[in-house]
Amino acid sequence: FLIIEDDAYHDIYFDHAPPPPIYTYDTAGTVIYIRSFCKYISPGLRIAAVICPSSLMNALLTVKSLADNGSPLLNQKIFLHYFSSLRLQQHLEKIRIALQIRKEIMEEELAVTDWKWISPKGGLNLWVQLPDTLPTELLLSKSIEQSISFVPGQVCDPLKQLSSWIRLSYSYVNEIQLREGVKRFVAVAQSLSM
Repeated sequence: FLIIEDDAYHDIYFDHAPPPPIYTYDTAGTVIYIRSFCKYISPGLRIAAVICPSSLMNALLTVKSLADNGSPLLNQKIFLHYFSSLRLQQHLEKIRIALQIRKEIMEEELAVTDWKWISPKGGLNLWVQLPDTLPTELLLSKSIEQSISFVPGQVCDPLKQLSSWIRLSYSYVNEIQLREGVKRFVAVAQSLSM
């Protein structure tokens, strides 16, 4: 069997770089390593790197070309120039700081609740466990009415067991909007808990 390692958030860490990818330990040629750059460069860029055994690369290139007619060459050349420049490292350092501040703001605002969450060491999202008595579907509906959204945990769980978990993103809005949005979200949730 093959292992497909999707490493879209490798560069988005707060204190310490993550361990090396599984691919670096592959001695049998069973890992296909995919590294996306869209999450922190430009969401519409749609450029990724694939590392895999040469015996698989031709088949992957064929499938990709049939799926999307190839990525624009100009985008690839522009990104390659940026990727090999010092500016990318400077951008990553700034974005790590900004995202860590936003994560901490979200956690500060959620601290008024009795909810549980996993404080991430990187990435763009906070996983929050709501009380079992709080109906996630109704919360989502009422939140959307307030221009607030989240991803229900069941969407990310093939076994559909994460019914009380939600994924909140702290990457999109600025710090002021984030603080206000989380306060409003908590208020919506508390109104449903009464």
